[in-house]
Amino acid sequence: MTPSCLIIMKNNPSLEMALKVIRDHLPVLRSENILLNQALGRVCSASLYASESYPSFSQSNRDGYAVGKTPFGKTKDGLEYRLDAEIAAGDIQIRRNRPGFAHRIMTGAPVPRGVWKVIPQEMCRERKGGVFIAEQTLLAAASHIQKRGSSLRRGALLLRDGACLGPAHLARLADSGYVQLQVYQRPKVAFFCTGSELVDNPARQSRGQKISSNRYLLAALIHGFGGRGDDCGAVRDQREALEKHLTRVEDGNSDIIISTGGMGPGRYDLMEETFTRCGGKIIFSSLKLRPGKSVLFGIIGNSLYFGLPGPPQAVQALFHVLIRPALLAMQGLVQWKTAARAYLKEEMMVRKPGVLKLQEAVLSEERGVVMVRPAGGKETGNCYLFCPAARKRLKKDELATVLPLTPPSFLSS
Repeated sequence: MTPSCLIIMKNNPSLEMALKVIRDHLPVLRSENILLNQALGRVCSASLYASESYPSFSQSNRDGYAVGKTPFGKTKDGLEYRLDAEIAAGDIQIRRNRPGFAHRIMTGAPVPRGVWKVIPQEMCRERKGGVFIAEQTLLAAASHIQKRGSSLRRGALLLRDGACLGPAHLARLADSGYVQLQVYQRPKVAFFCTGSELVDNPARQSRGQKISSNRYLLAALIHGFGGRGDDCGAVRDQREALEKHLTRVEDGNSDIIISTGGMGPGRYDLMEETFTRCGGKIIFSSLKLRPGKSVLFGIIGNSLYFGLPGPPQAVQALFHVLIRPALLAMQGLVQWKTAARAYLKEEMMVRKPGVLKLQEAVLSEERGVVMVRPAGGKETGNCYLFCPAARKRLKKDELATVLPLTPPSFLSS
């Protein structure tokens, strides 16, 4: 992306405006061919059509007898057919049903030419090389034959461009003869944490230092929403070290670069300065959102850049509202539903209203109704509750907007 394409807006945009400008700067989607058994959770980059009819041959839906319209004879035991061969599932021999004869046939086996119906075995009596069927039973019985192409005709549309491949899709594509297919590539996301106090190993932790937990958090979030994470470690709060590190990360040609920490107004908060010194172009540097006062979005080289604050709670919240939609869109999931609606389980007072707030919350279903309440104490929430800027109090049973945090189980496979 060239600098002339940039939309610079450092004026504390709303979340809605920030998401729009992020979408406007997303790179062109790239695609790749992969094997069908690797396609779970991937997104089709081209519409897929049936290369074969399904089923590819007419087959029996029941264990029984394949018969024609003309019986061998009529007896007191019913219409008689003489027995020919037995046909099991997987039989590849081409057969024809002769008038007056029947084939013993199994479920899924190919139906011979000239067969009218398959009569289930419990409706027939086999004796002395023949099978006997009551005339009324024969006339009233269903055919129990699944015709060639009855489920899917060759050339029929299977999946449209942008469809996320689930388990049932893979089975359907296999039935239609697909071995490989074209999908959108997974975005490569490089991430690193800043802070002279950060260490990786508890064994090397001294007083005043802490574990770089954001690395674990980001690795899981990126993987969970389909990205390919590249953990670039931690770096101390020192200008030269930060510049060298960011330059090294940029050289990795990632689609997205994320940093955590160093985004405040303090003496050692150097990431915005480092970003611009390394040639980065800032698009916005704060949001009308809590958390969001200290967040940066820009372009560096060919990568989108997100500078996030240091607290893990803020990293998680901003990842979900800013980076997650970009990750999904870069995989072709432009119509992916994110926000939902739920009823407040209890009244809620909003601290410091005046700006949109993300409140970690717990989503549950009670008697078929989706409910939400704020997460308490050290409780881990499973969604974010959007608290409108103008509201000081949210009422019990009020319908609220929430953002569930759990990705589809197959998206990160």
